[in-house]
Parts: sequence; C-alpha cells; structure tokens
Amino acid sequence: MNKFVLESPQNSSPMQIRMYFAKQNVHQKVCNLYKQNLVHLNVEVVKYLKAHIQVQTQLKDKVTVQYLIMKSFFDIVPQMYLQTQNKNSLLGSCILSFFEQIAEQLENEQLEKLFQKYTKQGFHRTVFLNEAYKSDFKRFSQVYMSWASRESLECLELLESEGKREPSKDAVSEEMREVKSDSENERYNDMVYQSTVKKIDTASGKQVDMNSLIDHLQQLKARSNRSESQPSN
Repeated sequence: MNKFVLESPQNSSPMQIRMYFAKQNVHQKVCNLYKQNLVHLNVEVVKYLKAHIQVQTQLKDKVTVQYLIMKSFFDIVPQMYLQTQNKNSLLGSCILSFFEQIAEQLENEQLEKLFQKYTKQGFHRTVFLNEAYKSDFKRFSQVYMSWASRESLECLELLESEGKREPSKDAVSEEMREVKSDSENERYNDMVYQSTVKKIDTASGKQVDMNSLIDHLQQLKARSNRSESQPSN
C-alpha cells in the first residue's frame, strides 16, 4: 500500500487519488490494522502515513494530510510509541522518523492543528516532553515547545489587552520581536519561552516547567474564549 501511495501521483491526479481513498475508506482500513497490536503491521501503518506526507511535499497538495490530521489518524502513532516496549526496534525507529518528517515537511498550519490535538490528549506530558522520551524526538519536541511558548504568550497578551491582567513589565521586548534571521530562530524561541514562564511564575507564585506551560496554555485559551463570549457593557 505504501508503494501504491508513492507511485499513484505518476498515474493519477491528486483529486482522483483522494476520491479513490475516500470511496474505498482506505485510510480507516489501514489504520485499523493498529488495533491488532502486531509489530509488522504497525510498521506498515506508520510507513503509510509517512508516504502521504512525502506525496504532499512532492505535489504541494496538502488536502490529504490535513484530512488525516483532522480525523485523528496521526493520533495512533504516539499511542503506538507508548505501547512499544523496545524503543530501539524497527517500529520505534520508524515512529521517530515519522515525527522528524512531520517537523521538517508539514505546513505551519498543519503543525498547529496537530499540536492542538496532541495537547488536548495529553501527549505533551506522556510522550513528547516527557523526560524519559523527549530527547528521542529532538526536532519535533523543539518545534512543539516553540509553538506552545508562542501560543501562551499570545494568550497572555490578549488577556492583558482586555484588562484581565496588569501589563507585564517583563513583556517581550521590541528587540525580540524583530528577530527574523533563521539562524536566530532558536534563540528567539528560547527568549519567548523564558519570558512566558517568568510571567506565569509571577502570576502563580510557583515555578513552571514546559509541561505546565502547555497545560496553562489550555487554561488561558478557555479564559480568553469565555471573555470573547461575554457581552460587552
């Protein structure tokens, strides 16, 4: 099936491929193999998802991958990793390669949707930023952390602008906002993270690690959503 996914663009248009997979319910059938909990089948499931990411990169057609994210087909992979006893096995390596591919090839919008889904399910705590595993995911965990830092900072600034908090004295400086060079992205993300954690530390009276920051992000989003839903006087 993976070979078919990779070779299909040579013989059909992206629309024809999507129609075939939809009519035959291929995505669901392939991913349901995961339920059998057999290593060789799980390897093929991960390779199947990897193939679709590769095809998206080749064709610049992101509809299928967006659909796979929306329907939670990517959600089975971190679950699979947790259930894999030997993380150095073929399956473990295949899963790590899958997430490296995601970090490098998915569009920012797709990454954001995926991070939102993973965060709601608590995968930041159990897998990607878990002390036991986070070094395994390297690039993916780094991108995940950067997203959470930026999102938390935006939520805090939103609440401040609505008068829910006093403006923070340690807000990100204009110098930080102007950092645009690719070579400085990592430094910028770290500065955003440190600034956000410092603000949350001050507000909560206790130190905050990265997992707590992402949890706090969910609380901030809920608060900002409630603020938006309240009628103005």
